[in-house]
Amino acid sequence: MSWVDGYMDIQWNDDGHSSPDMDDGVNCYGLIKQIYARELKIILPDFAHIKYQKNNRKYIEELMNLEAQNWVEIDKNKVKEFDILRMRGDGVRLHVGVATGGELQHFIHIERDCFVAIERWTSALITPRRVKFYRHISMMAGA
Repeated sequence: MSWVDGYMDIQWNDDGHSSPDMDDGVNCYGLIKQIYARELKIILPDFAHIKYQKNNRKYIEELMNLEAQNWVEIDKNKVKEFDILRMRGDGVRLHVGVATGGELQHFIHIERDCFVAIERWTSALITPRRVKFYRHISMMAGA
């Protein structure tokens, strides 16, 4: 059983970036926050003081920018398991996921009104979204 199996039944929740567990669902930032805490013991901020705003299409981008100093951009050919994929969700809104490792270039993520999914970042649905890759500074040894 792979570590990703424990996340597959999670559903979307707009305010899911600050939940202490995933019972009520997560948003895309909440998913990476939970994966980092459970799998890597890296605690990312929950931004509980920031409430989801439906009309704020740059909401996740604002959350990620608050944390930007802790991430280093990585070349797509050097991506490792648990690196973050940062992409445009619909041309404006930001979306994030976590690389699952392996040679098939898969990542785990969740989008609005969906359950968690695993997809290839080289797929025709993902590549137009201007994907960039980041590694948390605590994982930089041996980058």
